[in-house]
Amino acid sequence: MRPVVVVYMPVLHRGYLDFFRKYEHAVDEICILGRELIAEFPELAKDIRAIDPYEAVLALKSLLLYPQRLAVLNHVRISELQRDRVAIIMPEDDVSRALAETHFAGQEIRYDRVFLRWERTRSL
Repeated sequence: MRPVVVVYMPVLHRGYLDFFRKYEHAVDEICILGRELIAEFPELAKDIRAIDPYEAVLALKSLLLYPQRLAVLNHVRISELQRDRVAIIMPEDDVSRALAETHFAGQEIRYDRVFLRWERTRSL
């Protein structure tokens, strides 16, 4: 199975850069959650820091060694990943776990215990 990173990235900071650089040589694609998927999480709509996923991809293209591997994840791309039976790599957080349950059930999921953003279950 070919590996693909899937991540919600509201802001760009050193933790995300380190996470992407850790995997960019080993994966076929790095997918940033797009607006239609972010909309499935009403609590994320309140995050005024969040940048547009397309802007995030544009910024990352100038910072990573393999910019052609970056994409914005939407429902069409999810269907393609489900069909291709890829191995999904995600940070272990609430959004990733929910996304895995709703969109990637039955697929191989690998969680990375990296801390990229605050979430209640890891902060209390």
